[in-house]
Amino acid sequence: MYTDKTALELVFGTQNIKRWADLDGDENLEKINARVAYVCEVASAELDAIFRQKRYELPLPETFVVKDLATRLAGLKLHDARKIIDGDSTPDTLSLVRQEVQNTIEKIRLGELILGDVQVTVVPGVVKDVEEKKNTQFDPFTLRR
Repeated sequence: MYTDKTALELVFGTQNIKRWADLDGDENLEKINARVAYVCEVASAELDAIFRQKRYELPLPETFVVKDLATRLAGLKLHDARKIIDGDSTPDTLSLVRQEVQNTIEKIRLGELILGDVQVTVVPGVVKDVEEKKNTQFDPFTLRR
């Protein structure tokens, strides 16, 4: 996992995390801690899914950027679940955090942000010339040109 409860509490505040994770409203610490651990795992898995076969091998390098990104993503998941339970129709109070997460993910995908010094070499594919494609015959038995 790229994040944990301690990081979530540092970024969003202990009381916010406790309130957001208490979906049943019963203040059961065992369920709250289980929910926090779950969203940390989900956020980490989601980052792996986003970057799988992109520029980085998995698991992603242990950098502050990865930890912060996973933490903010997990916090958004907790916040959004609480908002659904409360039936809250007010504007998104974490829209700035949401936009920062999206921007950071895009910068990493584009190679504008490099995570550590472990990067997979991306080999560009070879594109055949259009004229070369026109002059080849399709072989239905080998499914090749």
